[in-house]
Amino acid sequence: MRKFITSLLILACLSSCALADIHEFKYFSLNIPEGWESSEKILENGTSIIAVVPEDGNNTPGALAMTSGNTGGLTVKEIAEKYAQDLGGTQPETDGENNYFFAFNDGKSHAMTIGDENFYIFTAVSAINESNDILLEILNSLELK
Repeated sequence: MRKFITSLLILACLSSCALADIHEFKYFSLNIPEGWESSEKILENGTSIIAVVPEDGNNTPGALAMTSGNTGGLTVKEIAEKYAQDLGGTQPETDGENNYFFAFNDGKSHAMTIGDENFYIFTAVSAINESNDILLEILNSLELK
């Protein structure tokens, strides 16, 4: 899986996706390209849930879902394990720097959980072919507030 993530990151660096608008969310901002839309829901506990999908009529498959907020006393590893269990995913692997990765949906979707003792960001990417580059460009544009 690490090779897959590395390959996707390299593709993101090499691609030249035209990013249109900066969308501001509770904890960070993302550049959302033309033809894609985003929405955010803030839960009572302050957790932010974000979805980025193609606009209606756009035939590009793929989606990006992000959840971020307070760790509630859990470690990033525990949060990643909980998401993996809830999604029927593989056991999360770490890169040794408090970043955890796993696959779910029969390997068609990939997830990453990052953070520290107070804050985490969980990201799930479901992409097919041409949207891989677009979704990775969106992720690479993340700017924490």
